[in-house]
Amino acid sequence: AAVAVATGAHGPAALEALGADVVLPDLEAFPAWLEPWAARRRTA
Repeated sequence: AAVAVATGAHGPAALEALGADVVLPDLEAFPAWLEPWAARRRTA
């Protein structure tokens, strides 16, 4: 999965247009996104 963080010059729409699968608002959101994503991959 291509994970992007919407900080700096590019907003969420631009990051999605550039190919991000997931756009997080900041790095603090990463652990909450990662845990369920990793759990789904373990059960797949």
